[in-house]
Amino acid sequence: MAADTTLMPPPRDRRTGATSSQVQNTAIHPDQRPTSSQEIGTPAGFGHGRRPTWTILAAFGGIVLLALNLRSAVTAVPPLLDRITADLGFNATVIGVLGAFPALAFSAAGLVGVRLLRRYSAERIAVGVLLVEALGQLGRPWSGSVPGFLIVSALTLLGMGVGNVILPALVKAWFPNRIGMVTAAYVTAVAIGTSVPALIAVPIANHLGWQRGLALWGAIALLPIPAWLITARTPRVLPAPPLLEGDRHTAADRRPHRIAVHRSPIAWGLALLFGMNALNLYAMFTWLPVRLVDAGAGDARAGAMLALFAGIGIVPSLLIPMLLGRIGRAGLIAAGCVGFFAAGYTGLLLAPMTLTMLWIVLAGLGGGGFPLVLTLFGLRSATPASAGALAGFAQGIGYLAAASGPLLVGLLHDLTGGWTAPFGFLGVTLLLMLVGGWLCSGNTTVDDDLRRRHSASPQPTG
Repeated sequence: MAADTTLMPPPRDRRTGATSSQVQNTAIHPDQRPTSSQEIGTPAGFGHGRRPTWTILAAFGGIVLLALNLRSAVTAVPPLLDRITADLGFNATVIGVLGAFPALAFSAAGLVGVRLLRRYSAERIAVGVLLVEALGQLGRPWSGSVPGFLIVSALTLLGMGVGNVILPALVKAWFPNRIGMVTAAYVTAVAIGTSVPALIAVPIANHLGWQRGLALWGAIALLPIPAWLITARTPRVLPAPPLLEGDRHTAADRRPHRIAVHRSPIAWGLALLFGMNALNLYAMFTWLPVRLVDAGAGDARAGAMLALFAGIGIVPSLLIPMLLGRIGRAGLIAAGCVGFFAAGYTGLLLAPMTLTMLWIVLAGLGGGGFPLVLTLFGLRSATPASAGALAGFAQGIGYLAAASGPLLVGLLHDLTGGWTAPFGFLGVTLLLMLVGGWLCSGNTTVDDDLRRRHSASPQPTG
């Protein structure tokens, strides 16, 4: 049983002077890498046969509360666009740009988050992320102009995107033996944090005005900061030390460096799985109401079906991380998600006004690829450092692909005047989603991949 490192200063290696937390983050170099990811020391926590410490509890609460705040800046705005437009003068172009911001900002955050993890502990980054979120959401309602609102929104969303990147690393570091359970908890918190702001934005604005209504979410973003200040005293997601595969630096070279996860097929599989799943979700969020209205549904019913599509995502968020932890069949689960999407799309294309709720529920369950990938970030990495690098890489590529989904579906609909071509395009993306699931279906970690590639590559002589 691993010692509870929150009760005393972590021991240091006599040869390197590194703490146990730093040793845990040392990955990839073939001379330093343990033979199995299971041999790496794991901190005590839930399910380890001992009472969790306050620091462990703070980490769990911090993870869930951080996740709860990662989408409020996205979904609190659309219900209030009429009021914001009346005050700030938004036009259709501005609204379109604002709608594209989340995917683009989350994609950019993949690069930014990985760079930050090379220099700072994830616990300290979490504090910074929450401060950016809070200040951004408190300030943008009173920005006073369209450019100001857009700039502050972009910075706020970038901070939220960095939160997406660091969460898998934090779960890996603090709860390595409970990745499925903790991932289920935080993905469910993301789902709740996505739906609740949209649901209550209008009632709050009716009582407080839209400016104070939006600013309220900034105040809520301050709540998790005390938990991360506690964990930042004994951080477990530290910048990876030198001597990583592909970066043949000397021991004296202390520059921040990168873990070359892009060389692993597993990383590309996760990026493909995440990107195609996100593309389908963004396309449905944008075009599902239009499809139903075209088929004869009223606006109110189309909106209710969209809410059902979003809300049903809580079910796979709860079940898939724990299911993956039990059966370990990532490829099979990915195939199941593809099957749900395909069944829902078939119904929405051929008989949208017959058994509509069934098609919506089936398509919504297909979105289980999202919690699947977030869980795999922890299971397909050996250390918190590589989990963070993997999350940044996959989300950076995945969200960029997701941003193209609504645009391409709309373009095909305009060109053909129907829905066969758009759903055909989505069907092709589901095949790519299957390929992604196959690439990450084994139990190998990216660390193992990179170690093998390093060993197989020609070594310098002399």
